Amino acid sequence: MFWYIFIFLLYLIALYLGKSYKCKNNRIILYYVIPIFICFGYMTGSDWRMYELEYYDISLKLSMREPSYYLLAQAFHYCGIGFWEFTILYKLIGYYIFLHFYLKYSNNTLWGLIYWFPNYALFLWIDHPARNFIAYIFFLFAFQFIEQEKPFKYIMVVLLASTFHATCLIMLPVYYIIKFWKKGRYSMWLIIVVAFYLFSDILRTFLLQSFEMFGFMNRIAPYLQNDSYFEKQVSPIRFIIMFIPIYIATINIEKIRLKFHSADFVLKLSFVCIFILCLGNIHYLFFRFHSFLMVPFCVLVSYICMTFDFK
Repeated sequence: MFWYIFIFLLYLIALYLGKSYKCKNNRIILYYVIPIFICFGYMTGSDWRMYELEYYDISLKLSMREPSYYLLAQAFHYCGIGFWEFTILYKLIGYYIFLHFYLKYSNNTLWGLIYWFPNYALFLWIDHPARNFIAYIFFLFAFQFIEQEKPFKYIMVVLLASTFHATCLIMLPVYYIIKFWKKGRYSMWLIIVVAFYLFSDILRTFLLQSFEMFGFMNRIAPYLQNDSYFEKQVSPIRFIIMFIPIYIATINIEKIRLKFHSADFVLKLSFVCIFILCLGNIHYLFFRFHSFLMVPFCVLVSYICMTFDFK
């Protein structure tokens, strides 16, 4: 536990050295120390053994419905690269891609990384659901196509990411949600978010129909047989932790706009993020979906801190 607290404190040191910004003084922490800690884990998480066996034994591949991870792994294996070297390499690449997009949208401010480390980094990089992780990283390239209003490129990125993990398909409507969502009316959506969280249980009756529509029935059948997966997974505390930044940003959006040109874009995506988080109340399988939008939500945290000059 000491090392996790120590790494978290390094983020605070990086904030202090850069006065809330990325700079030469904190580059070693951001680009070397942190990735060494979160990317070089050995036998961490619960899925690594399955992926290791599959990496070395081609006969263990049971399905090609999501072939990209399998094909990528076999390409590295064919080149004589070991499983752990392969895993560490793509985790490192994923970290630098994440950091690039985070810094791009946050205007090089670091406050959001304090939220990212315990809420996303420990799960995605250390516990590490491999195929989910790569899908999340690929999806980061899609944000620019929402801003540029290029739906075809956006859809292509989503479809590519879904070949690593099909859950990325839930992101297909996000482009059109953001495109047709007019500025303002955020206060109304705050009320809708709370209502959706409180009453999301009633949507369970529509689950099977949705699964059949998207062809997920065979894959999730084992989960449907266990009633415990239908119990609420999103605790009120976790919901409140995400809701408070969105609430603060909503009532102060005019101030945030003055400092950050992507304020409305990031806030809209953060609203989508918390809506998707609430889907975890319906079924356990939906809980991970909101991680596709980890960058805009963490950026929103930075926007808030920089707008009010928190010390």
